[in-house]
Amino acid sequence: MAPPRPPPGGAERAARGQPTQATLTSDYVETLNVLVSLLENSRPDLRGHSALTARLVRKVSDRMGLSPAQVAGNVVAAYLHDIGKAGTYHLTALNVAEYEGHRAAAHKVFNVPERFLQGVQLSSDTKTAVNGMYERFDGKGFPLGLAGKDIPLGARILAVADAYADLTQNPRNPARRMLNAGEAIQFLSKHKGTIFDPTVLDLFRAEVSGDDLRAKILADRHTVLLVDTDPEDTTVLELKLLEAGFDVRIARTMPQALHELRAREIAIVISEIDLEVADAGLTLRSTATAEAAGQNVMVWVIHTRKTDRQLAEIVFELGVDDLVSKPSPPDVFVTKVRQLVERKRSRAPASAAAPRGVSGSLAEMALPDVVQILWHGRKTCTVKIKTSKGTGDIGFVDGQIVDARLPPHRGEEAFYRMLNLKEGDFQIDPQAIPTGKTIDQSPEGLLLEGMRRLDEGLI
Repeated sequence: MAPPRPPPGGAERAARGQPTQATLTSDYVETLNVLVSLLENSRPDLRGHSALTARLVRKVSDRMGLSPAQVAGNVVAAYLHDIGKAGTYHLTALNVAEYEGHRAAAHKVFNVPERFLQGVQLSSDTKTAVNGMYERFDGKGFPLGLAGKDIPLGARILAVADAYADLTQNPRNPARRMLNAGEAIQFLSKHKGTIFDPTVLDLFRAEVSGDDLRAKILADRHTVLLVDTDPEDTTVLELKLLEAGFDVRIARTMPQALHELRAREIAIVISEIDLEVADAGLTLRSTATAEAAGQNVMVWVIHTRKTDRQLAEIVFELGVDDLVSKPSPPDVFVTKVRQLVERKRSRAPASAAAPRGVSGSLAEMALPDVVQILWHGRKTCTVKIKTSKGTGDIGFVDGQIVDARLPPHRGEEAFYRMLNLKEGDFQIDPQAIPTGKTIDQSPEGLLLEGMRRLDEGLI
């Protein structure tokens, strides 16, 4: 009699079309993201907070080389850390340390997420991260008064990520305004070695610096605000806009849309007319126009199922740039939006229309990362590289690499050799438009071939 077969491994399950553990974990985390986001929607100060915290926790956990199980446990903790804490205060480690009212509230609810989810088999990494996020590095926290490395690593990471997300998203944070990345890190650094683990904070600073540089590189990437109550309509359009190189924000109601306009720089608004109430989209336009936030909007488009002559007259009296009837092919609609943007930019003063250059260190951001950002951002520019061994440049047109020079080499060979540069500086010049074309290969193909050559020691 043949012995029983052992349970199939991940590779065998994948071959059979069955979900692997990695797939199940990913699905589980994505489900958490959706559920927690729905819970946070009722509080403008917390909307998207747990998702941002989870992204930050994942980045730092990955950077530290933690196992997939530890990373997953920490990420789940980031999604769950505010469950059951929907009181007056937002209870971050920083807020709890700074304010007695926050501290008293946190003492009562620090383990509520675990209690709420007793029926769920949470990992030990998730439990210790959530329960230990109010411990302090100097031992003056709670519930156990742990200090230094006795505090679970997941809790130390979560404490920094949660406080950073609060400082950059919530105007009611201890700084009393939303801070940019550099300001938030500087604010947290005041508590280095007291509230926060110095090593985790330094690593976090390095990760955020990379994000800040990415944001600068994509600074002229326009942000679109989609205002519509229909998730199906907005999802299809959102994907097409992302593919076209836009950043996208979503609002379902007029108050949400006004919050987005006041909180960030929105270049394009695409709004339905009927939102939570009839004609709220028109009220949104008139309200925004009367505020400073609305003055920054370059293009405003009404995208609606309502069509009548009188409506068109009202819309254009409000100064809307275009009125588009639903349904409209997403590709055609996005092309129209891009044309409107280009038309507005061409009419702007040269000083206002000119995009800014960005410079950085190859030690701060590796060249492959720069290439991927410019590729996905569909940028047209020249990346100029200066090292102790000489200078080179890479030309981009709409995100595609068209030329590369590293004397005496040019074309693909020059590009591959530049991938081997670890030290030096780069400057992204949006005014230097490439004129020659020596490369036809896609950026993805160039990066894959370059990585192969590096691995095999060919360059």
